[in-house]
Amino acid sequence: MALDTRATKFRGVFKQSLVSLAVDLGGLLAGAIVATNLDLVQMARWTIMLYPAIVSIRGTIGGVYTGHFSTGLHLGSMKPCLLGNTEDYKDLIVSLLALNTIASAFLWFFALFVLAAMGEQPLPMLILLVGTTSLGFLAIAPASTKVIVWGYKRGLDPDISSYPIESTVADVVVTICYVLLLWIYAVLGELGLVLIGAFDLLYTATVVVLCASRRNRPNYITVIKESTVALFISSILVNITGVLLVNISEAIQKVAVIFMVYPSIIDTTGDVGAIVGSMLTTRLALGELGASIRNIGKMFTEIGGTWLASAIMFQVYGLISWAAFGGWNLETLARLCLMLLTTNVMAALAIAVVAFVTAVLTYTRGLDPDSFVIPIESALADSLSTFSLLFSILLYGLG
Repeated sequence: MALDTRATKFRGVFKQSLVSLAVDLGGLLAGAIVATNLDLVQMARWTIMLYPAIVSIRGTIGGVYTGHFSTGLHLGSMKPCLLGNTEDYKDLIVSLLALNTIASAFLWFFALFVLAAMGEQPLPMLILLVGTTSLGFLAIAPASTKVIVWGYKRGLDPDISSYPIESTVADVVVTICYVLLLWIYAVLGELGLVLIGAFDLLYTATVVVLCASRRNRPNYITVIKESTVALFISSILVNITGVLLVNISEAIQKVAVIFMVYPSIIDTTGDVGAIVGSMLTTRLALGELGASIRNIGKMFTEIGGTWLASAIMFQVYGLISWAAFGGWNLETLARLCLMLLTTNVMAALAIAVVAFVTAVLTYTRGLDPDSFVIPIESALADSLSTFSLLFSILLYGLG
């Protein structure tokens, strides 16, 4: 009977994970945008380094949002709607606006050391970083909420569906915003930077006013305090990812088949950790599972179902990218499939364990794991995915 129950749960998690991760196919659009604008994205060493940083901000901020929103839906403290929601939901949205600015500042600060080593000026990076993340967030937040609510009302578990949906929407939107602002910078030069900088100042001033209006809200203060710590950790990891991506871009030069799958790879790896972490935080909040690392065995069914779905999606990404940019060369397809399988096994399973351990450690210390799990695992997932991808490229020689 227990085996039947586990098998049924495995199939349920696998099916919902596969449906949710299938949304990551949208990440191929982001990858295609990068692959067809490589000259623009690789305008300078810091512009290619900045791309995973921007995507990771998306993952970090989006993780705070979906973690709290999915748990709030389960507990009833938030409603499945965009407008007319609860005060807790409004606290969450305003805190995200503030965290977006804080994350940009952290990332830029830690990037200063890398920029100095490269001999690059730091101001253009800061302006484009804040501009891209701010413009992207204004479009991502309402779009993601609408799609998540649509799935929730149709029976999808928000712990499984929320982050994959949000992250894919965000990847596409933030990539479009980044390429657009890079184009403005490339065409208009200093004038372009001034225009983008003016938008940055307007956004920041608006955020300050909104944050001042919520300063006495306990939920808002808690999310800001706890998530800022997570952002600090994520910022360090993100800069490691950026340096790794510079190395990848140099190793494979202009192999578009890799750049097309890159956003989907880091997206799906982060989604695996997010799904496992979100299911665990809900079970902890409801008292269904004890906060002990030894209980990871009780999550093997969920971890296994989520991982298998991710392994299948990695191969799907490879097939689509090969069809678009691989020249229909069968040797390229074989190497690409092996490379993606190796990347998946290395990164996805590791990030599931990271998400579990992070949730348990934060919960046992009296912190809200929803403020830490997805932000930290998504940033680490980007680094793990990028490192695993670089290792696989060197192993199979696709570049």
